[in-house]
Amino acid sequence: MKDKAFDRAVEVLETAHASAKDKFGEETPEASSVLAALATCHRQAGNLDSSAALFEQLYDINQRQSGGSAANQSGIMLARTLADLLQEADRHKDALTWAEKALSLTQQIAGVKFHPAFEPYFKLIIDLKNKTGDEAGAEELRKQLLKHKAQLAGAAQRAGAGGRPPSGQAAASKAAGRQGAAGRQGGAAGKKGGKKK
Repeated sequence: MKDKAFDRAVEVLETAHASAKDKFGEETPEASSVLAALATCHRQAGNLDSSAALFEQLYDINQRQSGGSAANQSGIMLARTLADLLQEADRHKDALTWAEKALSLTQQIAGVKFHPAFEPYFKLIIDLKNKTGDEAGAEELRKQLLKHKAQLAGAAQRAGAGGRPPSGQAAASKAAGRQGAAGRQGGAAGKKGGKKK
């Protein structure tokens, strides 16, 4: 019964996506919103490869609509969604590529290499490096994470209680604050999206 319900939902969303493309254009927010819902529906149904392919389309659309750069909130959310989704599918090498991309985009927007909000990205990449057999790379990144955390703690101590955060940290908070749930929800990126380069 559940499979039939998902099949029906996919059918309805595919029809809606075709209609949105005809009415508004293939790479418009309206069409992309429906495509995101379709990608999420496939993920919930367990069709992980189909879902990943659609989220990659969204990432590619987002990149084209942003002048060739995916360094924006939608790009980060889509990259993180793909990392989590491909990890679910046991496609760890592909997941690692997207996890590294999500971290890089977040760092670009924030203008800093590390902020406490980035730690989940570091931990995900470390985990995926281990799963792909790159134990040395995982250990090196773990040391970098510890170094960044120690440097940030030292800067906070020097600033004193109630002092301003180090330069760039406030921007980093805004850039990464909502990304933790992106991989689980996916559909929040409905406005734009695409595929791996």
